[in-house]
Amino acid sequence: MSLKDVENNDFKLENYDEVTIFKVPKWYEDLKIEITGEVMYPGIYTIEEGEKLSDVIVRAGGFTNNAFIEGALFTRDSVKKMQEKAYRDSLIALKKDATTLAATPTEAGQNAQDKMKLVEAIDRLLADAENYAPIGRVSINLDKDLEKFKNSSYNVTLKNKDKLVIPSFNETISILGEVFNQNTVIFEDGKDVSYYINKAGGLKDSADEDSIYIIHANGDAEKYDAGTFLFGQNSKILKGDTIVVPMKIDVTNDIQIAKDITSILYQMAVTVASMHTVGAI
Repeated sequence: MSLKDVENNDFKLENYDEVTIFKVPKWYEDLKIEITGEVMYPGIYTIEEGEKLSDVIVRAGGFTNNAFIEGALFTRDSVKKMQEKAYRDSLIALKKDATTLAATPTEAGQNAQDKMKLVEAIDRLLADAENYAPIGRVSINLDKDLEKFKNSSYNVTLKNKDKLVIPSFNETISILGEVFNQNTVIFEDGKDVSYYINKAGGLKDSADEDSIYIIHANGDAEKYDAGTFLFGQNSKILKGDTIVVPMKIDVTNDIQIAKDITSILYQMAVTVASMHTVGAI
């Protein structure tokens, strides 16, 4: 029975009747995405189900001449929630592990001072980690030729609450982590990772030089391998990149602690690198 039938027949409900109101097929609540930065018309856009990223960029007038599309920051709410849960789980696990480690008697052959340094390092990491949160970044590679970009695998189908930030041109390199002077310096073509680390004062004794990695402006991460330099395959530094020097923590006897620390450090670095790229910090 339709609502029109009810109105025409003066239909009255009786005790224990049940009324079910069905959703109109293909009816969607307003789906909105936000695009800010170097586009002609930044703002919040209502999208249709199935609409692509390129469609909204076109509606926003395309990129300005000052757009640094290599550093585009695309975030998704569902990805953020997933990252937040993983980050929170790692923090909880690491706190528990640190408490257990501190309370465990030193084993034969184990250096009590080294164990205490590890506990202190974990405590510092946990304190720092509370100041950061995952942002839900999804790595994308845009193209100023939007007709060409329409055929790219990065031309994703949009979802409600997606956000795209197009930063202005970035000619800097950031160096974070275990260096003497965390810094942002001017990009110099042809210079390698070691050059920029030296610009930041060099490595601290606490640096894990075997685990240095680069977060590129588009969000992709690449492990730096100094050994490949001799073979001409050294990691290439590009404008807007961030070099991350992790803390060296000896956890050879506990693989899970190592995994938790790595996960937390990486999420912290991605957040900071993303904010540097778009000029938020």
